[in-house]
Amino acid sequence: MGTKVRSLYGVLLKSLIVTKPSPSGSAANSPEAERKASSERKKAGTDLAASPRFREALQTIVRLQKGGPFDPPVEEGLLQHVLRGFLVLDKYGTGASRDEWEKFWTCDTGKTWKALREFPDRLRRMAEEVEHVNRDRYFNLLAQKSDSMIAALPATLRACADCYDRLIRELPARTRAFYSHPSHEHPLWVGELSKIVKAITGRYCDREVAELLNAADLVLNPDKENIDKGWDAQTLADLRFRRKRRMRQAT
Repeated sequence: MGTKVRSLYGVLLKSLIVTKPSPSGSAANSPEAERKASSERKKAGTDLAASPRFREALQTIVRLQKGGPFDPPVEEGLLQHVLRGFLVLDKYGTGASRDEWEKFWTCDTGKTWKALREFPDRLRRMAEEVEHVNRDRYFNLLAQKSDSMIAALPATLRACADCYDRLIRELPARTRAFYSHPSHEHPLWVGELSKIVKAITGRYCDREVAELLNAADLVLNPDKENIDKGWDAQTLADLRFRRKRRMRQAT
């Protein structure tokens, strides 16, 4: 599983950009480890499909779905997200490189990170060009007759350039502050699962999502200590609240 930004049912899978580094020899570094990890994921998927508790938790959410049909089908989409979370993100992390971060920061701008960083200076040069054109007697007269819209353009361009400059410089720190998480917090992919189920059903289904996580955890981590404590609806609600608060602080 790479770090390419993806979405599921309209929910951006931000956990593909987590900052936990991949250990040496992980699936991201070794073809042999990748084959082993693929085999592990295939077996885990089979084990989950064979679990009555997991199947029932999955079907409970399917019965609540509104709209659709979804692509992929809800059963497949949720299963793959749970597998990716437990077996890839929790186990390996993604260790996104600087280049991958830069692609993420610019994914909808139509620019490379280098071009985006140069964009404020381009606006400032454009402001100088407009001022130069406005020095011409004819265009100066035109600017005066246009309620100063043309005359004010250079100042507007410079103000926009300053704003873009500040935002671009702050973007890396703001983004990392949101996507990274302290070790005591639950991973981002769990919050995404909650949002995915909301996209499917029209509401947050914390009790059902918690049961899906507990059922999967029991199958995939049978030797885990204190597994009976598991997930509950309040844990998921608190997770969403903390993420929203951290996003506000980051902005």
